[in-house]
Amino acid sequence: MLTGGFGSIGTTTLSRFYVLHIAVLPLVFFALMGLHFKLLQKAGSAGPLEGSPDPKHSFYPSQLLKDLLVSTVGALALFLMAWFVPATEYGPASSQAGNFVPRPEWFFYAHYELLKLLPSNMQVLGTFVLPNVLLGLLLALPFLDRGQDRRFSARRLQVTLGALLVVGILVLTTKGFLEASAEASKREAQSQGQESIADGPTLFEKKGCVKCHTIQGHGGDKGPDLSHVARRLKPGYFKPWIRRPQDLDPNTEMPSFEGSEEELSVLVNYLRTLK
Repeated sequence: MLTGGFGSIGTTTLSRFYVLHIAVLPLVFFALMGLHFKLLQKAGSAGPLEGSPDPKHSFYPSQLLKDLLVSTVGALALFLMAWFVPATEYGPASSQAGNFVPRPEWFFYAHYELLKLLPSNMQVLGTFVLPNVLLGLLLALPFLDRGQDRRFSARRLQVTLGALLVVGILVLTTKGFLEASAEASKREAQSQGQESIADGPTLFEKKGCVKCHTIQGHGGDKGPDLSHVARRLKPGYFKPWIRRPQDLDPNTEMPSFEGSEEELSVLVNYLRTLK
């Protein structure tokens, strides 16, 4: 049904999940909210930590105002996050784009890091078993604990397990943020390196290297052909040779490189691609 009768996931699947997300699930949640409020009216508000639920306590107006207050604060926090932390622009979606590195949103970092810690033969444990076990325990908690006392000291096991879970989520989320930042820095450095490689041919001609050296049939024949120079020279040999070739070969006629360190790096990055 979700794949539209096709044997693989495609645009029909995406459209049907979209409808499921914006039409079906909201109606289901509204129905569950109605059931929740009905049960709340029947059983009464939970009340303070030291007390017990009071069925006589009216839902309107005190409990309704509390719900509206919390909802308003949550909506305001969501608005401020959307205002001050705008979404990243990745450009138009394309199946041909090979430079996009998929990563989950920050609220899935903990789950993502958990999957990375598990071996490949235990991925089902992290993707299906653990989340559903935790969800099942959360749903079963009201049936497992029927006590009237709501103090933390009376529920040490539940509070301890809950605290450990929250700490674990925070640690894994922080780890995800740090790795995402490191990957972003690495991609930026690679992007700058690609830009410098693109400027290499222009700099090769600007500095007069083309007068003596040939690359792919273009240039002079006074010096060696550099069309496949990266096959012959080790990566660490380029910079010292270009900067001061006389230090390596006193008999060479090649002049020293006159330019900045940044220009030298651009030229070296370009030459190292000539394989």
